[in-house]
Amino acid sequence: MPRVIGRATELTRVDAALDDVAAGRGAVLLIAGPAGIGKTRLVDCLVTRAAERAIAATRGNCVPDEGAPALWPWWQALADRPELAARLDLDINGGPELSVAARLRAFDSLLRELSGPARVIVLEDLHWADESTLTLLRLAVGRPGLLVAATYRDDEQGPALRAAVDHLRRDASTVLLTLGPWGDAEVAEFVAGQADPSWAGLLRRVSGGNPLFAGELLTALTSAGLDRSPATARWPLGVPEQLRGIVAARLDALPPAAARVARACAVVGVDSSAEEIAVLVGEPPDSVRAAVDDARGLLRQDGRIAFGHILVRDAVYDCVSISDRLRWHRKLADAVESGVVPGESVTHRLRSITDAESRSAAIRACRDAAGKALSRLAYDRAAELYDAAATVLAPDDPARVDLLLDAAEMWYQAGHIDAAVGRCEEVAALDPPPDRLVRAALTVRGINGAVSSRLVLLCDRALPGADDAGRARVLAQRALALADAVHQDQAEAPSREALELAERTGDPLALADALRARQQVLSGPWHVAERLELARRMLALGSDAPPDGELWARLWRIDAALQLGSMAALDDELALLKLYADRLGLPNAHWHHRRMSAVRSLLLGAFDLAEAQADQAVAVAGELPGAAAAGLDIAFRTELRLMQGRAEEMFGPVAELVARAPMMVVYGQVGKFLQDAGDSDGALALFERLRPRLPTLPREGRWLPTVTSAAELAADFGDLDTAARCYDELLPMAQYFLAAGSGTVVCLGSMSRPLGRVAAALGRRDDAIRHFENAIAMDGRIGALPYRARGEVGLAEVLAGGGQADLARAGKLARQAAVTARRLGMPPTVARADAVLTEVRRAQHDAVPLTAREREVLALLAVGAPNRTIADKLVLSERTVETHVSNVLGKLGVANRAQAATWAVENGYGTT
Repeated sequence: MPRVIGRATELTRVDAALDDVAAGRGAVLLIAGPAGIGKTRLVDCLVTRAAERAIAATRGNCVPDEGAPALWPWWQALADRPELAARLDLDINGGPELSVAARLRAFDSLLRELSGPARVIVLEDLHWADESTLTLLRLAVGRPGLLVAATYRDDEQGPALRAAVDHLRRDASTVLLTLGPWGDAEVAEFVAGQADPSWAGLLRRVSGGNPLFAGELLTALTSAGLDRSPATARWPLGVPEQLRGIVAARLDALPPAAARVARACAVVGVDSSAEEIAVLVGEPPDSVRAAVDDARGLLRQDGRIAFGHILVRDAVYDCVSISDRLRWHRKLADAVESGVVPGESVTHRLRSITDAESRSAAIRACRDAAGKALSRLAYDRAAELYDAAATVLAPDDPARVDLLLDAAEMWYQAGHIDAAVGRCEEVAALDPPPDRLVRAALTVRGINGAVSSRLVLLCDRALPGADDAGRARVLAQRALALADAVHQDQAEAPSREALELAERTGDPLALADALRARQQVLSGPWHVAERLELARRMLALGSDAPPDGELWARLWRIDAALQLGSMAALDDELALLKLYADRLGLPNAHWHHRRMSAVRSLLLGAFDLAEAQADQAVAVAGELPGAAAAGLDIAFRTELRLMQGRAEEMFGPVAELVARAPMMVVYGQVGKFLQDAGDSDGALALFERLRPRLPTLPREGRWLPTVTSAAELAADFGDLDTAARCYDELLPMAQYFLAAGSGTVVCLGSMSRPLGRVAAALGRRDDAIRHFENAIAMDGRIGALPYRARGEVGLAEVLAGGGQADLARAGKLARQAAVTARRLGMPPTVARADAVLTEVRRAQHDAVPLTAREREVLALLAVGAPNRTIADKLVLSERTVETHVSNVLGKLGVANRAQAATWAVENGYGTT
């Protein structure tokens, strides 16, 4: 078993993970730490312990080479199952959306085959992993009988790896082991028997506790013959600034044949075969293996020949002369392309460029490798290869244009938007032909935020030379970007021109783009009928529409159905959206279906179902690029948690949302949430940010929820001028339901309810009553029970300040709301209803001049007690009881005992 020092806790976790997989459970073991800290040594131990349990274990390494194929570590790890490894070579045709779905299905099928008999897969150096490798790892979590152990440098994590680690750690079956440096005791244990013990402390200080460096320093001591002498006060050989100094000394000490093989191995890559090295050094494979034995300490053999650590390989590569590097890389590239040795030639072609011919060969190799990466949906790897090809050309070389555009498309598909836009801007700066400018303007699509202003500039460059179909598409793109970056009003004219031009050309792609731009411009609540017509036209394109055309049309119809309160239409569209998602397998479509299903469930008060559907949406969102899904989930759950009386759980997430998405709709929605949750200071701070922007808010899909939130906050904070202005603007929306017109996150019931709340604050009592009555009727009609209950409480709060008839009605409404809220699980609404009932009872007690004895009689009437029982209870005569009953009936203004009992129960007498 490999010697492992100072990792007792980690080994216990390793054994527990192996026990889990042996029992048929699945797990992911993440092993993190800086270079040289001992991650590989720990997984060596894991593999050994797996073998002792008769558990199959295989491993693969991510590599930093430019031409490393996508999914390379998985290919290596599945070498014993070639029929499964073949499934990684997807060779998918079709659009990116369809391809992503096919890749996920292929990955799921592969992992299902791997599940079952206990198996360990080790993936090393994830900090160099392509995104397809990380996607497959994310999907592997929790697979029965499968333990995936993955190592990575936690100080070299890129965005993709950070996102993957965050996703994995959300699953309870993921274990993270972060390895730290050795302490004095561990270094002393390491030194024991190899050098004089006095060297331990000095090695600890010089190496920083890094096991790899400690080992190399100890080897340097041994080579210098100082290991058995007592330690000096200072490091006697000089503290090496780089590991390469130590490695170079060891390389020089090797026999010439072994040193040559080590240098050749470094040129081949992280690991290699004897046959590959033989091609370079001109020796038989058996001679190569013998030379590797002489290079023990630098190289190891276990099927393939590899360095003990990537840092050692890099240090040896630095010791290879420039002439040998060029010659050997070119020789390997020729051998790969002729089929003499397996692998990719791109890395070797890129590292052997000396003239125009070798430059052309490198570009061809990059394109070939990018094509293979694209067939496996490894967009990030394909983008890197196109970038590498562009880099070898002069900055003003016209051939760079297509390479940069290909790279931009791949970065966009991989979700790296800044990189994609950057490549498009590079293209525009080269003054390419008009069709290339159009492509540069249209590469990044459907993205909002900081890139919008950059897209406007790209569109401006492309418009002058574009043909009609291209001009229509660029105008549509420009309209969408202007709506986001400047103001909705700026997008109206280009969106109309785009639609008119697209209709004249008859180009379905141009028409689809123009319809999307027009929908964005018409996303305010006033245009719901026009949006439904746009959706109809998008669906009418049929197979001529882009693959996501039907998705957008269904979402537009769902938004409209929510604003109109048409539950039948909503249910129809959700069913059709599910059929569409199932048919194409698009993660984006499944995410939208599940999150919109959660919106429906929350609206109708099915909180547990809404939570489950939201969880499903989050799980699917892990397969999507970008962070928009996380923000939408936070916004949805704030409303859910507020209803459930668990608002405090969302304080942290909403703070992150405000920091990450400083938009007016976020200020409004989060501000209202904080106010309703009891954090008035936080709510006021956000309202102060929002208030100055209210007069210039664009009339688009987010206008309605933003202004509604602002109106309610203004009413709560006594800013009656702002509340009145918002009220007047919102009044025409009274017959709609509170949902966004372009991407509903949550539907908050009838618009009349917040109007009633604001009217009450403005002192417009009659208007408030009318609004609340309308809200109760609207929410009742569609079955929105949580919002009907809120409307009933709101109306009861207004009525509670009125006369006897209003008090009686307020009590009835509050009781109805309390019953509904208790059944649904809405503690804050129950508390508001109970507060109204307490106020009503107090007011009615004070308004009716009953004596103390008459109140006692009324309480007994409320429980149906006859006069004889009342007399016995109160120690009175029946005649006296008759007199009290007569007085009570007269003071209450009721005709008989039954009506008095009803009045008593409604006003709390039956419960005292």
